[in-house]
Order: sequence, then structure tokens, then C-alpha cells
Amino acid sequence: MKKRIALPGGSRRPLAGAKVVGAVDSDQRIEITIQIGRRAGCDLEATVNNIASRGLADCKYLTRAELASQAGRDPADMANIDSLAHDHRLKVVEADVTRRSGVPGMTPRHIQPR
Repeated sequence: MKKRIALPGGSRRPLAGAKVVGAVDSDQRIEITIQIGRRAGCDLEATVNNIASRGLADCKYLTRAELASQAGRDPADMANIDSLAHDHRLKVVEADVTRRSGVPGMTPRHIQPR
């Protein structure tokens, strides 16, 4: 497994007063969303300002595909999520370039304490 770097604030402790209310169903599916930053060099604000500064007759809006190619995630970022999921025996169940997110799915039996 590759060496990983812990993100500050990425490890959470239970809230004060939290208590166990029962056993965890080891077959229940759990999903998390990993949010990814925009593609490097993307200046989405300038693009939006450019569109907004034109009159309605001259305005050309971006299609979803154009937005994704300009501001969506870098394919290398998705490869990193795939690698992370694979290293921890997880499966990416959804990936969306326009939302810049990936959703690995797992069951509690996949989660191993560190």
C-alpha cells in the first residue's frame, strides 16, 4: 500500500455525549463523497465575468461538456481516488467530472482500524 499523508482535521473524534446505540450491520453499505478541486489553471471566475459582461443577444453560455473540460477535475485526480479506493478494498460507485467528486462505497467489514 502507498504511503498516505493525513490531512489536518481529517481525523474526527465522537461528539461529547455520543454513545453506542447498537451493533453495526456489517452488510450495510456506506458511501462517502470525496470533493476534488478544479483543474489547475482554471479561472472560472474570469469566464463567468466574461459571460456576464455581454448583452443577452451576444451571450454564449457554456455547455456542461465545456464547463467540465475547463473547470472539471483533472483525470489524474480521479485516478488517485481509484487508487485510494483499491488500496483499501473499496469500489468507486460514482464519479462526476462536473461536480468534481468521487463516491467510494463500502460496508463496515471493509473498514479496518489503524
